[in-house]
Amino acid sequence: MVVSSPRAVGAAAVLALLAPLAAGCGSGSSGPPSVTVAVGDRTVQLQPTQYCSGDKLGLYKVTPPVIAAPPATRVVVTVPAAVAAHGWAVQVYDDTLKNKIGEVEAGKATRFDQITTSDPAPAGYYLVVSEHGGSTGCKGLAGAWPVGFLRAGEGTPAGGSAPPTGG
Repeated sequence: MVVSSPRAVGAAAVLALLAPLAAGCGSGSSGPPSVTVAVGDRTVQLQPTQYCSGDKLGLYKVTPPVIAAPPATRVVVTVPAAVAAHGWAVQVYDDTLKNKIGEVEAGKATRFDQITTSDPAPAGYYLVVSEHGGSTGCKGLAGAWPVGFLRAGEGTPAGGSAPPTGG
């Protein structure tokens, strides 16, 4: 897997990604879908920081889990069929979740396994599962599910939490 070269992230794009971390409104009684990340023997359900349903953008206060894993461990991301239908990508951010390092397209697959914990250069980083699309009512924004990673013994992503205890 090759992570694309670093790109400048516009202020609007950063705010669109980070604003949901501070906001706390929700939509719909059934709630947004979750995304599953499996790393080694650990499986974690990710909740979105934002999700567009119809023409309503729901913003959610979420503390992304941080997963500690050995180097070169395969990361398997599984998304619901509704997310896959729009297409999606895995974005790679630094340990502050502010600077985008790269992006890998997953297309319309429900399962993506082309990343290992050693692919991003920093020892601590975040992956954000990013759904493509989003309606006009959602200002072009769709779903975003962040998860932090820490290669075992190499530091903790800033603002991250202790590794989850299982799945």
